[in-house]
Amino acid sequence: MRRAEDLRKAATTAREAGFDPWMSAATAEKQAWVATLTRARRFRGLSARPAWRDYADKIIAAAQDRSTVAAKRSVSS
Repeated sequence: MRRAEDLRKAATTAREAGFDPWMSAATAEKQAWVATLTRARRFRGLSARPAWRDYADKIIAAAQDRSTVAAKRSVSS
């Protein structure tokens, strides 16, 4: 979560300088999301030294779950 906060500060600085902080704001959002996945134990079951692809598979599964939930919400609204 600390990385997300650092990037939010960078986004604020860019905004104050008159720039749109697209990358820093988007990266902050993704960092916060991955921290949430970690707290939710979405990475459990990985080996002690997992390959980056193992993490990527877990993140992709979480993103698909997130999309499914969002789609269900929009249908029920």
